Amino acid sequence: MASVYRLYIDDFLIVYNGNFGDAESAPVSYYRPQLSAFMPTNDSFDLILLVSNDAYAIGGMWESIIFGTYQQVLIYNKLISIAGALATAGLIVVCLLNNSVDIILRIV
Repeated sequence: MASVYRLYIDDFLIVYNGNFGDAESAPVSYYRPQLSAFMPTNDSFDLILLVSNDAYAIGGMWESIIFGTYQQVLIYNKLISIAGALATAGLIVVCLLNNSVDIILRIV
């Protein structure tokens, strides 16, 4: 989420980004995915997400909130990072191959 936000679970602040403000001089938030842990005390819990957006054309949640055990979320986060790295590496390989073919065709 790039907007200013605060995430409360059972009235405890779990994670936040930036500070709320009404003026243009208010601190601007930035895109910062965060991993946080909490232990529910009951079978249910209240989740409160406060969001304010003055800086971005498309504010609010850019990605969904992932729930699970700490290990499950950590593994999911690592898999997403690996997938992004593989996609970037694949794009680099395709660009290099394309440039190599272009150079070979110009020589021939």
